Amino acid sequence: MRRQGVAPTEVPLDVSRPLVQGLMARGDEDLFTVSDPFEYPLGPAAPACFDTVNCARCGELVAENKVRMKEGKPVCLPCAGYAR
Repeated sequence: MRRQGVAPTEVPLDVSRPLVQGLMARGDEDLFTVSDPFEYPLGPAAPACFDTVNCARCGELVAENKVRMKEGKPVCLPCAGYAR
């Protein structure tokens, strides 16, 4: 039903309930694999998707797309007067 575009909240209970009950009835050994710790090589971290600047008033590090200019200086949203 989900592949047909039916929203999760619209799936009838007579369809979803047996699936949930079947999952809940399974033992931990069927659901999880526990092993000894192992090394997993990680690649380099992805670069940040945005630049950051320091707020000229409070000094907080702010994503560049959230900075507002006030009196010609970059400020964070609270310092610019925007409510959170």
